[in-house]
Amino acid sequence: MTYSFGFFELHTPNLDKAKTFYGEMFNWRFKDFTMPAGRYALSEGNGLQGGAMEDEKPFWLNYVTVENCEQAGQKAQRLGGRVIRARTEVPGEGAFVVIADPFGATLALWEQAKK
Repeated sequence: MTYSFGFFELHTPNLDKAKTFYGEMFNWRFKDFTMPAGRYALSEGNGLQGGAMEDEKPFWLNYVTVENCEQAGQKAQRLGGRVIRARTEVPGEGAFVVIADPFGATLALWEQAKK
C-alpha cells in the first residue's frame, strides 16, 4: 500500500470565523454537519478534501491513509511514538487513530471503510 496524505482537518475555537477566513482566502466552501463531538464543516468544491471542527484550541490535523489504523498505531508506539486518541469510528466512512511522533507532532491514521 502506498501511504499518502488523504485528508486534512482544522480544529478551531470559532468555526464560523474560520470558515469566513478560509473561504475568502482560498475560495473554499463548506457544508455544515452536527457531530457527537460538536459542530463540523466539510469542504466542498475545488478538489479539496478536508474539514473543520469547532474545538477548544486551534491546530491542523493531517490524515495518512493506512490499511489498518490500530496496527499502524501500534507500530508508531513500537517506534517511539504514542497513541493519543484510540480507534474512533466514523459510521459508514471508516475509522482513525491519532498518534504523536517521538517529538510530539500529531498525525491521524485513516482506515477507509470496506465497501
